[in-house]
Amino acid sequence: MEYLFPCVPELKIKDYDIYRAFCCGLCSQLKEQYGFYASCRVNRDMVLFALLADGLAGREGTVCGGHCIRHAVSKAPMMCHTQGIRIAAMLNVILEWHLKLGRSEERGIPPLERLHLRMQLACLRGAFTKAAAEGAQIERILLQEWDQEQALVHRGCKSYEALAEPYSNIFSALFVYCAPDPSSIKALRRAGGALGRIYFLLGEIERFPRDARTGGKNVFLQNGLTFPAARENAKYQCNLAAAELAAAYNLLNIKLNRALLDNLVFLGLEEAVAAAGESRKIQWREI
Repeated sequence: MEYLFPCVPELKIKDYDIYRAFCCGLCSQLKEQYGFYASCRVNRDMVLFALLADGLAGREGTVCGGHCIRHAVSKAPMMCHTQGIRIAAMLNVILEWHLKLGRSEERGIPPLERLHLRMQLACLRGAFTKAAAEGAQIERILLQEWDQEQALVHRGCKSYEALAEPYSNIFSALFVYCAPDPSSIKALRRAGGALGRIYFLLGEIERFPRDARTGGKNVFLQNGLTFPAARENAKYQCNLAAAELAAAYNLLNIKLNRALLDNLVFLGLEEAVAAAGESRKIQWREI
């Protein structure tokens, strides 16, 4: 699940370099804090949380050179040991665990894929145990909301709002975790809720062909939509949620890297919504 990439042509060179440094810094933090395998499971969407946490607090990190998986020979610029990157690394491990676990429990998965997922979970277990202890509140909210989602799915719920609510609640909690003080919590909660709804819709439309083939539960299939109609519906609902996100985001007092965050939240998200449902292969881009 990776949707938020910056619109590189619209970035200044310095902002482009900052984004690269945060990506490599997240990878390095995962390796140092949670082990080598965790660093192989980097979710670049977590860079948003690192940028947001440090930007709201006004914390300037130090860029240093280091080696990572993609830059084994030459050194890459890395943003080192900021609080935002530590938060992003913890959230990365917790979310990666739950995404793999949820996928492994879906119906209609080929046996080899299920085995592969269980092997990945076994390799990630140690890192997850540590991250879950550090972020006990987030882990508790995740478990509660995933259970709520499963209950709705098993009941055959067709409501977009009801099925998106667990995602909205999860992302609200994730955004609030980035708050440097109580004054920003309300806006962060609102922005996170809107982004969670967008992620739910993008995930559902991405899984539509697979769910149609395997008989999996999907809100668009539940409502009897064809794939083209589902894509248009998803884009429409995502754009409504993006407007809500923009309204809340503009209330935040971001002290650092505002231009880069603006690029991710507005242009990057716009590109992700425009590509909803398109066949894609997630790869490491040259960032």
